[in-house]
Amino acid sequence: MKDRKVVLTGVGIGVGIAIVLLLVFMAGVFWGAHGLRYSPFGRRQMMSRGFVANRLGHGVVGTIDSLGNNTLVVKDRNGQLDTVTVNNDTVIRQGTAPIKFPDLKKDENVIVIGEPQNQEGATLARVIRVIEPAAQNATGSGIFIRRMEGI
Repeated sequence: MKDRKVVLTGVGIGVGIAIVLLLVFMAGVFWGAHGLRYSPFGRRQMMSRGFVANRLGHGVVGTIDSLGNNTLVVKDRNGQLDTVTVNNDTVIRQGTAPIKFPDLKKDENVIVIGEPQNQEGATLARVIRVIEPAAQNATGSGIFIRRMEGI
């Protein structure tokens, strides 16, 4: 009788732990899918929603080759030229500071996230991010390079 009680207690504890782990897993999936909007900690995800789109989709990374009226041409690492158009909804940032389209300069390194247009190779930019010079050759975020420069 005593052995049966010990076994049932062990099974009960095991089932309880399994239920707790399942609930924690499901909470993580829920918060991850909803961008931590409903997190009890009240914080947003570390990535800014203004820069990284939910579905990255179409994008261009490279150097500004030329600027026009609400358009820019970006040259990627392979030398391919990509036309990018902007509108009033396009978010343009340099670091964390918002900037305007006329503030962009030729030969600046940029990351563009947007949507393909009907024109061959054209991208309607949702977000344009100017890359800081210290980070342009980095394989990661550039933080390591900035720290090393300070030594």
